[in-house]
Amino acid sequence: MTKHILLIATLLGFSWAMFGQKPIKAPVALNLAYNCKQNVEMLGEFKQVTEHILVKEASKALQMLPATFETVTEQILVSPEHTDKDEMQSITEQVLVKSASKQLTVFPPIFQSVNEQVLVREGYTATIHMGGVSQNVQIPPQFKTISRQILQKPATVKEIDIPAEYQTFMRKLIKTHAPQSAKAGTVSPRTYPAEYKTITKQMVKTPPSIKEMDLPAEYATIKKDVMVKKGQMSEVSVLCENELNAKLIQKLYSSLQTKGYSLPTETTLSLNFWKNLVAYQFATGLPLGALDAKTVESLVK
Repeated sequence: MTKHILLIATLLGFSWAMFGQKPIKAPVALNLAYNCKQNVEMLGEFKQVTEHILVKEASKALQMLPATFETVTEQILVSPEHTDKDEMQSITEQVLVKSASKQLTVFPPIFQSVNEQVLVREGYTATIHMGGVSQNVQIPPQFKTISRQILQKPATVKEIDIPAEYQTFMRKLIKTHAPQSAKAGTVSPRTYPAEYKTITKQMVKTPPSIKEMDLPAEYATIKKDVMVKKGQMSEVSVLCENELNAKLIQKLYSSLQTKGYSLPTETTLSLNFWKNLVAYQFATGLPLGALDAKTVESLVK
């Protein structure tokens, strides 16, 4: 019913938009016969292998184990036993409260990042036929870029001396002892006992040290396609020259360009076209160097 309405509307001069409809674009029928025959090279047999690629060299890591200290106490004489008749003097004195030690600073290894091309598929030489003349087309090998870490400088240690620490305190000394008197009735001098001060010391128990650890090398897994059997020649049905009209040639160029192949559009199938076509066929597993049905249908849809 809808088709009848649209047909009548068209005949009466109404537009598709008035009915909210858009015209359906029918697919282009190629009607290609492929009546010609050509001996072409079928793609060889490839085997995918796995390879481990070194991406970071082995190195060593250094871990700093700091010094350990133990606490000890010590009695320091700050005033000797004396009498009130003795002449005393005060002095300042420094006492060790923390022993000297060392501080170790660890610097990690330094690596340099380097990009490297790794072969993932071997190149190939295919034979194409143009105007009755055979030509070889080189298909370049395929590479994958990996980033590799090269050891430039191993881990290092910097040693810094930590000086000892001291505490200053006042100390009394007997400068002159009072003479002893033998006279009867003389009052004996008063005696003061010795005085001590307890101090706490931090003494090194174990010095700092370095623990060395091995860092293993790192690898990336790369899959590579290796040819194990060269392709054989086989006869296939291909387009005849009279079927290669300008519209079809334009479509073939445009399709290769859309798929990422860099080539200018020309009015004929140039050598540059064939080189790019063979590269496309090589990548997709199609027969090489011919416009067979599978190749054309994959490009002209």
